[in-house]
Amino acid sequence: PIVEDEGSDPVVFNEFQRATLDTIDAMMPYVDIWFVKDMDSKVQATFLADQVCSRSVKPIWVSWRIQGWEDDHYLLPSGDTLKDAVVHLHSWVPNIKAVMANIQGVERNENGARYE
Repeated sequence: PIVEDEGSDPVVFNEFQRATLDTIDAMMPYVDIWFVKDMDSKVQATFLADQVCSRSVKPIWVSWRIQGWEDDHYLLPSGDTLKDAVVHLHSWVPNIKAVMANIQGVERNENGARYE
């Protein structure tokens, strides 16, 4: 099982888990594609995708929120790199069908993308 981020409040995390599972179960009959959207960390995305995967065979799409750019890597709000998040996610949940990133505020130039 996935453990909470270091320093997180276990009570809050458990309430989040319980609410998430209830929501997934309630939506199950109405979903064609699961879209785990705008995740802030690799642990958060992996937890949600893993919960969906354990309850459904329908495709799962995951997107992350990009907060910055450092050392040639996009950064999530948690400080995880986008690359590490994708690798971590695929090691736990192998049937992800799409991976996306919300890169609002990222400026493109001839040297690649940079965060404003």
